[in-house]
Amino acid sequence: MRSNPFRGFCLPVLFLVLFAVGPVAHAATNLLSNPDFELDTTGWADPFPDSTVISHDTSHDHDEAPGVVGSLKLEVSIDNNAADGPGQCVVVSPSETYLAAGAIFRPTQPAGADTPFPYIQVAYHSDATCTSHTGATVEGYLLGDLVDDWYEIEFETTSVPEAGSAYVRLFSGGTSDPTFTTVYFDNLYLPEPGTNLLATAAGAVLFVLGCLKNRKN
Repeated sequence: MRSNPFRGFCLPVLFLVLFAVGPVAHAATNLLSNPDFELDTTGWADPFPDSTVISHDTSHDHDEAPGVVGSLKLEVSIDNNAADGPGQCVVVSPSETYLAAGAIFRPTQPAGADTPFPYIQVAYHSDATCTSHTGATVEGYLLGDLVDDWYEIEFETTSVPEAGSAYVRLFSGGTSDPTFTTVYFDNLYLPEPGTNLLATAAGAVLFVLGCLKNRKN
């Protein structure tokens, strides 16, 4: 019977494939700190406290996991088209594609107030501390009249060649009433770019099946 050239080869190669999955999983680490607001809003600075109020809210939670719950409550109290909200600076790589995502809850607003259009903004800076804006900004909106429930948004954004950091900010725009309008944010996500983990894992499974088939021959 002809010897199987795959014998003694599957396990070492499979080990290398699975070993590679570890760094891939790490590469998908969320760049944002405190993205779920389970305990507080630490890490999300509010540069405009005169026009916005941010707070930790335990009555609205997107994932509704057991245990501690919470979201970031953004209240806007100024008559303008786009009230700046809280944000944080993260280090990014130049010319890389990132997937930004998050969950937004827009409750029915008080009588007389417009329905705001909340959104997530990613603004690129050429330094590592978000102090030199390149002019490149990408935004993902929750439009329409969707209210009183959580809605997930996601959008791709490619950093400019000179990017060194990105400022991720939460907005509530479109209000034309000076009274407070309110939106909630939760489960924000900006992962490091990297190989698709699912594709890598699928490749590993196919490799194992091929090895098992060859071992029977």
